[in-house]
Amino acid sequence: AAAAGGFIVLAIFGYEIFNFTIGVDEERDLSHSYGTTTDIERVIFKEGRYGQYLYRLLFTYDRSTNPYFDVFFGAVLLFLAALMTAICLEKYYGRPFSNASVTIFIGAFVSLPYIVPEWFCYNGMNVCFSAALLLCALSAYLITFSGHRASRYSLCTLMLVLAFSMSENFLAYFIALACSCVFFSIFGNENSGIKEFFGRAVPLISVFGAGFVIYMLMRAVIGTNSYAVNTYFHWGTQSFSEIAHNLKAFMIKLFDSSVPG
Repeated sequence: AAAAGGFIVLAIFGYEIFNFTIGVDEERDLSHSYGTTTDIERVIFKEGRYGQYLYRLLFTYDRSTNPYFDVFFGAVLLFLAALMTAICLEKYYGRPFSNASVTIFIGAFVSLPYIVPEWFCYNGMNVCFSAALLLCALSAYLITFSGHRASRYSLCTLMLVLAFSMSENFLAYFIALACSCVFFSIFGNENSGIKEFFGRAVPLISVFGAGFVIYMLMRAVIGTNSYAVNTYFHWGTQSFSEIAHNLKAFMIKLFDSSVPG
């Protein structure tokens, strides 16, 4: 199943791996428009994306970029993330998945519309994006199946903080993953009840809560100036009528005026 899943990843992203492709924002690296480390801190660190900042500090400190490395290493991490997620869900389910099921899951996972656009637009994000997916799966697995010692909770919390710091999207992603884990646990065990539900849900909720609080405290202490959030998110700044009007306008645009205006 793992070999077949790896072949699927290669089939989907092979052209991107073996061909020189410049993605969105990589022109900034090539043109040295970041300038100094201070400029990178302003652009990425102040966005609250500390994981991305750390990755760039380690691998693009000289203001260079290597699309081959980003795409190849990102593809390896994406495959590992898909495989680890399948293992995690299988463990919660309590019964082994068939090889065919794991292969289909890996293929579906790596070709999700949520993932593919990121890959073909932002090469520089591939490693960070895939690493965050892997960290979320590892955290969900370890928090339940590696004992309940404080060290395990600490490790899982730190992994989630790092995942969240790659992109705010992974806050929502881990919630979806945690719900999937609890769902698989309940429906995989015919004798499951309230005790089983809380036994699976509480560790996931607690580690998410700890990771979320730490990440938000980091943002509060360090301060953020997020272009993405300020531009695309308006939580708490718009009235219900404005939200409804904007949603209607978006639907009309999405369906090319097929929705009555």
